[in-house]
Amino acid sequence: MSFSGDRPHQIETAQGLTALSPVGNGSLRFLGLRIYEASLFTVPSAAGELKLAGPNQVFHQPFALQIHYARSISLEQLAERSIKEMEGLGLVPKPSREQWLSHLFKSFRAVNAGDRITGVFRPNRGASFYLNGALVHEVADPAFAEAFFRIWLDPKTSEPDLRRALLGLN
Repeated sequence: MSFSGDRPHQIETAQGLTALSPVGNGSLRFLGLRIYEASLFTVPSAAGELKLAGPNQVFHQPFALQIHYARSISLEQLAERSIKEMEGLGLVPKPSREQWLSHLFKSFRAVNAGDRITGVFRPNRGASFYLNGALVHEVADPAFAEAFFRIWLDPKTSEPDLRRALLGLN
């Protein structure tokens, strides 16, 4: 899917990263209805190859995950679904649950069909979240950032077909 308007490489350049290249993309469907299209972007090497040498090395480098929504979703639905997915992977320490839920509520806004959320992962630093190209929130919590992106990229994700598509493994 092509995205009009802002592109992740423009956001990351403003934040000190170089241009990003697409790795893969896929869609999430529920009962046959398209919920969103997702695309994963990473930094190419000097030779122009993607640094992503394998699916287990994705968290060793900066990347962006852009989600282009086909449906409207409330802030509460986004935050609650995200925390439940992280809990389903066993990634939410009980003492951190409320703080991580707070991060989610600060990082997102309700989305309408056509909106784009872009999350930027920075190893050992945290994550930044954008809505339609505008910065919404930065989270300086590396454990939260990795757990959040594992919703899509962990081998035990609830959506393994989407993971394979994002990682270009199809």
